[in-house]
Amino acid sequence: MRAVFDDRTEFAIAADLGISPHTVHTHFRRLHKKLGAITRVQLVLRAMDEFIALNGRAPPDRASEWTAAALACLSPEQATGANPPPRL
Repeated sequence: MRAVFDDRTEFAIAADLGISPHTVHTHFRRLHKKLGAITRVQLVLRAMDEFIALNGRAPPDRASEWTAAALACLSPEQATGANPPPRL
């Protein structure tokens, strides 16, 4: 998930892990389906939600970055909670 948050391409992730880009794509597709995400932004936000639900907090080394990146991707209404993104 860190590679997704860092906006790395599937090809770059595959090269780092020494696996096929097709394998990376399959993992992304399954994560999107499991978390009900359509876009990469939704995938990161929902993964953050899952992590927080399991651990009670955001990862300490990336919490402020996650918050800033997530808010930058939302409309003002979504950021304030007036119009949250749809949950699938």
